[in-house]
Amino acid sequence: SWNTPDPNASAECLAEGPAGMIWMGGGWGVSRWDGTQMEILSEPNLVISDPNAYPYDGRDIAPDGTGGAWVASIGLWYYDDAAAAWTGYTTQNSAIPSDYLTSVALAPDGTVWAGSIDGLIHFDGTNFTLYTADNSPLPGTRVYALDVRDDGLLAVGCFDGALPGGIDYGGVALFDGSDWTVYTTENSPLQHEQIGPLKFDAAGNLWVSSATEGLSVIYIGQSATPGDLDGDGDVDLTDLSLLLSAFGTCSGDAGFEPNADFDGSGCVDLVDLSTLLAHFGS
Repeated sequence: SWNTPDPNASAECLAEGPAGMIWMGGGWGVSRWDGTQMEILSEPNLVISDPNAYPYDGRDIAPDGTGGAWVASIGLWYYDDAAAAWTGYTTQNSAIPSDYLTSVALAPDGTVWAGSIDGLIHFDGTNFTLYTADNSPLPGTRVYALDVRDDGLLAVGCFDGALPGGIDYGGVALFDGSDWTVYTTENSPLQHEQIGPLKFDAAGNLWVSSATEGLSVIYIGQSATPGDLDGDGDVDLTDLSLLLSAFGTCSGDAGFEPNADFDGSGCVDLVDLSTLLAHFGS
């Protein structure tokens, strides 16, 4: 057994980054464990001196390929590992449409998706876009869970609570950047409208937890042949050339190809090369 100086005695989220780095967030800040040492990156006593310098808590964390991470908190925050500094986006200093964030996920193109009680937020590094039940097919405006598949397909879990008459309002939405697919208890075998954590598995199917009603699996599978970078339906020398041209790069680097990062690690590495070679000729 072991003990650490982690402030998050009641941790709300865990995430694994590159090289096995474990990130933790909770009502007492954000910290990370490298296998040897616990590093406290934010905590309430730091916020007292400058409320705009650190995220007060960590509700969800999405590490990137550079050693940093995005954090859903009071606002959206990014920890830059190289600079050892936080950048925060709140309604006080940016155009972000909500301060109460619940979840965060990174897309293969490096953009950020965040869930909030006011809707689904997309951040491209400059602009924020808000999706709600009023301006999109989302089955609810309050977003509590997100995941992104390695081909960029976004899964969104929503729940707006009970409407008059005792009817619950929520479900799961899939968004590929242009088209939406929505699953509710009315149009699918989904067990309950109150969606909890959800996660894509290695085959591309979506596992969905729901309040009091257990677990559902949406068998959607990957939409393309693994390794088919040029989208022509097969894995050949052209795909291998595209991967090799991006080999060794990580998200944020010049030449990084997010579609070649098959495992979503944030870098194009030997794991991705092995995936392509395993499907070469198919």
